[in-house]
Amino acid sequence: MNKFLKLLLLIAIPMVLFFWLGIIVDKGRRKIKMEYTSVNEVFNGKVNSDLVISGSSRAAVQISPYILDSILHLNTYNIGMNGWSFHMQYAMFKVLLKHNKKPKYVIQIADDLLFTDRKNFYNYTLFLPYSNDKIIRKATKHYKGSFTIPELYFPLFKYNNKMNKAWKGLKYYFSDKEQTPLVTYKGFWINDMPWGKTFDEYKKKHPDRYDSKIDSPLLKEFSEYLEFCSKNDIKVFIVWGPVYYERYHLLRNSQKFKQIFSSLSSKYNFPFLDYSEDSIGLSKMYFYDSYHLNKQGVEVFNPRLARDISELMK
Repeated sequence: MNKFLKLLLLIAIPMVLFFWLGIIVDKGRRKIKMEYTSVNEVFNGKVNSDLVISGSSRAAVQISPYILDSILHLNTYNIGMNGWSFHMQYAMFKVLLKHNKKPKYVIQIADDLLFTDRKNFYNYTLFLPYSNDKIIRKATKHYKGSFTIPELYFPLFKYNNKMNKAWKGLKYYFSDKEQTPLVTYKGFWINDMPWGKTFDEYKKKHPDRYDSKIDSPLLKEFSEYLEFCSKNDIKVFIVWGPVYYERYHLLRNSQKFKQIFSSLSSKYNFPFLDYSEDSIGLSKMYFYDSYHLNKQGVEVFNPRLARDISELMK
């Protein structure tokens, strides 16, 4: 055997081993039951629901499939994505359709942050096992910190400096029996925190009213999303959930958002349910911060939402 062939084998054998080890680690991480996200369930085809709840954390912590199922008598799942505006919500909806049956209904949580895209690749490690998925790759490539060429094409390189993530994936590939129970139900985060100090601190730093940004590409994507659902017999309920009243009154261009949602609602014949100024927003006892209901607020708001949707379904 000549020296060149020996060298080739010396390089090729470890590369093949690393390649298969990378596949094993990715598969293991896809089995992990993660709090605050339903990404693995969406990719693994475990949603398959009649009604899907989409949005940011304001979807994930405020809309309970348990309550909606009990009133609407449907199979509901929450695919809300913490920290993401509509661009990544839309990407996850596409992944949902790729790996699960088409839902009949969608509750799309809409608010003043829906059309404000972020600059950085938030929660990067969550998407590690899906770096080669075409939808995720296309949706995230413009973010700062997105997957690099070596991370996409070199085995295990994306786990560089993240060996604890790789080890956990390897561990759960062989067994997931040791996973601890989650406080999550069908993608919904059960959150029982009382009102905190974050909003009071925010007011001290930002005493003036503000305008929320509307990124044109995201608004265009939202319109395309509604058009797709309209053409594919998926009924969308556009829902602006409760907001603590002081936070809502800081928003100068709230009416601009309502005009957008109302206009799109009329265009595609999808209901727009606006609870942004609902009386529940007058009390801190229903919120853990100015944007998110706690468990008590969910138990007050969700039955009403379900009944309103039930009437519209008739």
